[in-house]
Amino acid sequence: MPAAFLDWIDMLGMDAVEIARIKKIVESDSGKHFLEKVYTPQEIAYCTYKGVYRYESLAARFAAKEAVGKALGTGIMTETDMTHIEVVNDAKGKPEIVLYDKALTLARERNILGFEVSLSHTDTMAYAVCLAK
Repeated sequence: MPAAFLDWIDMLGMDAVEIARIKKIVESDSGKHFLEKVYTPQEIAYCTYKGVYRYESLAARFAAKEAVGKALGTGIMTETDMTHIEVVNDAKGKPEIVLYDKALTLARERNILGFEVSLSHTDTMAYAVCLAK
């Protein structure tokens, strides 16, 4: 394969998450701890606002954080906290990635200027694809 293609692959991350798994954790006794360890206050507020679709939104954001970690080449929780990766929505609802602290430092070290991210879900699974640019 051409080297340029391999460079592109190194900057791509994808993840899939079972929505029921996220729901089970959130509704457990450790749910509050899980939410605070994984999501920023803004993400929790956004997903709570989604009402009946909150678990799909939480699962998609979890998948996005994992996909960003893969695009960074580090994975999540090895060199950064999940709350250092935030999924926000622009004025039109398009998801965007905002990095903080160690995640931002890692991106800068790898000359990553930003990410393109796509989120989707079915009734049972949430998916995220992330491309570092």
